[in-house]
Amino acid sequence: MPGENKEDLENNQSTTDVSYPDAGGGASKLVFEEWMSDQGDDVKEMFDGHIQGLKSALASERENRKKLEKEVRKLASDLEKGSEAESRLEALADEMGEIDRKATFYEAAHAAGVKNLKLAYYTAIQDELFDKSGKVDFEVMRSQFPELFRVVVTPGNAGEGRDDGLPARSGMNEFIRRSAGRG
Repeated sequence: MPGENKEDLENNQSTTDVSYPDAGGGASKLVFEEWMSDQGDDVKEMFDGHIQGLKSALASERENRKKLEKEVRKLASDLEKGSEAESRLEALADEMGEIDRKATFYEAAHAAGVKNLKLAYYTAIQDELFDKSGKVDFEVMRSQFPELFRVVVTPGNAGEGRDDGLPARSGMNEFIRRSAGRG
């Protein structure tokens, strides 16, 4: 896409997290998915319509790239076997196929919660995690390499699980109060 370079696409940070100053002078994190869930139905519908247009353009672009790859392979097959031109066209077609596979992987990996897309891609290649259709089973990848995925932290408190829900009140201050007869 215009304005995006290879490093932007392979960035290992989530592109949906944005830091912004909060009212207390610190920084808070705005997560797109959380923000979007708070929006009204009209905003969600408008956004979905916009995204649908982008998705159809992306699908069209991928289809055109696949057609071009097939055409380059056909041209290579029409050339003299073993010629330099044939090998260059085959290499070009292979490179085009690899670009498409990488883009498809990055899209699916982001949706699966991968935190380092580039490392996960190279891991999938190295450990041959791609199936015949070029897809990766991210549950298998998660079981073998859990460090590649974002950790979902559930809110909790240190006193959960106790009968009263309060933290224990034993410590040095409590000991001194009891010793002094105040507790």
